[in-house]
Amino acid sequence: MKKRYSCDDLKLYIIVGVIALVVSVWIFGLYHKDWTVPIVYSSDSMGFFLEVENAVRGGNPYLYKSYAAPFGMDHKLAIVDYHLYLWPIVLLAKIIGNTVLAVNISLLLTYIMTAWSALWVLRKFQISEKIACFMAVLYALLPYHTFRNELHFTLSCVQFIPLMGYLVLVIMDESKKCFNAECHIKFRNKIDICMKLPGRRFILSSSVLCLLMGLGSAYYSAFTCILFVFAGVYILIKRKAVINFLYSIYLSFLILLTSLITVLPGIISFLTQDNGYYGASRSQSDVALGSMHIISLFLPIYNHIIKAFGSFSSMVNGALNYNQEKAIVFLGGLMSLGLVFSIGYTLCFYRDDLISNCGRCNLFLLLLSIPGGINSFVSLYITSSIRNYSRTVVFIAFFSVIALGIVLDERIELIKDVTKRILLWCLLIIIALVGVVPTDYGSTWVEIPQYKDILAEFSNDKKFIEEIEKNFTDESMIFEFPIVTEDDINVWPDTGKQGAYNLYKPVINGKKGYWSQGGLINSRAYFWKKSLKQMQPEMILPVLSAYGFEGIYVDMNGYQAEHGQELIAFLENALGNPYISDDGQLYYYDMKVYNDSFQKKYEDKIDEILKMTYIYGEFQNGVISTINDNDCQYISELEKQSSFVIGNVDNNPHEVEVYMNLFDNFQNEIQVRYGEKIIDYRKKGNTIIFKLMVEPGATVLNFTVDEPIKLSYQYKLIGENEE
Repeated sequence: MKKRYSCDDLKLYIIVGVIALVVSVWIFGLYHKDWTVPIVYSSDSMGFFLEVENAVRGGNPYLYKSYAAPFGMDHKLAIVDYHLYLWPIVLLAKIIGNTVLAVNISLLLTYIMTAWSALWVLRKFQISEKIACFMAVLYALLPYHTFRNELHFTLSCVQFIPLMGYLVLVIMDESKKCFNAECHIKFRNKIDICMKLPGRRFILSSSVLCLLMGLGSAYYSAFTCILFVFAGVYILIKRKAVINFLYSIYLSFLILLTSLITVLPGIISFLTQDNGYYGASRSQSDVALGSMHIISLFLPIYNHIIKAFGSFSSMVNGALNYNQEKAIVFLGGLMSLGLVFSIGYTLCFYRDDLISNCGRCNLFLLLLSIPGGINSFVSLYITSSIRNYSRTVVFIAFFSVIALGIVLDERIELIKDVTKRILLWCLLIIIALVGVVPTDYGSTWVEIPQYKDILAEFSNDKKFIEEIEKNFTDESMIFEFPIVTEDDINVWPDTGKQGAYNLYKPVINGKKGYWSQGGLINSRAYFWKKSLKQMQPEMILPVLSAYGFEGIYVDMNGYQAEHGQELIAFLENALGNPYISDDGQLYYYDMKVYNDSFQKKYEDKIDEILKMTYIYGEFQNGVISTINDNDCQYISELEKQSSFVIGNVDNNPHEVEVYMNLFDNFQNEIQVRYGEKIIDYRKKGNTIIFKLMVEPGATVLNFTVDEPIKLSYQYKLIGENEE
């Protein structure tokens, strides 16, 4: 008999934890790096560092401090799917006094904890010690895990996946002990029904795990719920195991419950306060883009140490029009074999054993994740918010590891010759490495950048921020150029290139001040900066002074050379010489002298200057294409149904007059609604004009026409100059 798993057998966990730690340190090159420097210092990693630093400063995921000045950033309607991982990191950052170091350490801990949870499951299924340790480390080092790193830290936290997978397999197996607690139900003292119920320990432990799971990644929570339902329906049909089915629904409910609690502040805000909407919706095309190509699971890593392997992988993925999601789902040699074996075994031998259940889960996950698969049904009839179904690879890898671990355990036991066993182990290691050993981690954004470049950039930024902080206080407001709004995502408006998240750097590297970057779509900060985008720099300065900004921060990386120099020339003429970073890309201008002069000269016109940015309007839905023609926004074509959003930055309501000039002699009827109310308008030639009272925040007007139209629009406060 095999040795049963024992909680006292700590040596296995020590061995596995040490191996996972050593290999992860080697992968990220931390053996020769400064751990206080980010592993990744670009793109989405900047956002996560910001999340942690915000919480360290006393903020929370729903309200950002030191951000989105002068209004603050209300994050209430965002999906907050990182509570489980955020707060331990924040606590660690406060203890050691360094946010970056805390994040780096936490990333390494995900490898250790993932290996431990996988080991626990493998031993729970009575897989021998050596095989269990080997497969646990293999799963923890899944390439997907490495490539998520700090770019998408929440997605790097895969330590709960083996535990959720274990619960799925338990639900699918009616014979498991945890469902062997007998309950007798009698009817009129004649009919006695014996039901198999889960034991109390299992109920408690599984409930706690699922409650915690709901506080983690929204993607992994959703996939877990889908798998629970699949497992429950399967065992219900197969064995009429009603209890197993009901328990799968119960566990799904617990995950959804805690997930719902995290977004409850946003729901309350939406229902009670906001008359607009935040964030972006997902479409069918987004779901198709984030689906999984099965062949990508078996391809080598595209910067493979053997160039022919990498070239082949790039060629295939390129032909499939892959994106970053599809490109990082490769399993490596052993887990690929595990996937093929589990599905093949299930299809060839219709059995009710563990391997078959792993194969059924893998087959279901593939059907769920491929383009035009079950994901299309989910997006059409349930929700399209789940976009990247390729992320199910963490579950596919787990079930593949379990299936392969079982068969290897059985086969190795049959080999008595020591030499043959050693050769077999060497072969397993070689196969495990096939397809996943890169030449370096410095070629694309999903890979780990070169340390020297990160060190130089990070040191430059930190030195610059520390120097300029000497010029202002904790309460000072600093405005950031270029002006980037939430709908720009990570793109510099002037260059069209990635990198706009660099404007998070002052908060990440500093300790003082309130910075202008930030503001969700349709927040006050969003509308305010949209208004500023329409202004020339000579008009922006008086507005900034009126709002009380004390400095201007410029990142030249966000400008084309000519445009950047024009801005710098203007600011130097108006504000004097700047402080410049060592790399010549960052500028800081002190506004104190300018503000003193401005306040004395225009004291009686402050209110008028503030009103210049109170109102901003734009079409957000139903727009086919948009052309900006000088200062006039020209909508080249508008769908039959569209939404026009007017933002009021002020705390008070304002009456607004809107002018819409129709092109191509459009004569059909136009209906304008505000909620259930129809807005009356008058028509003057090809221009429609209407007035409405705009409350603070976002006001959404719904347009309905018989056919697509072309138009331009203007708006103004009643009694004020045109904007």
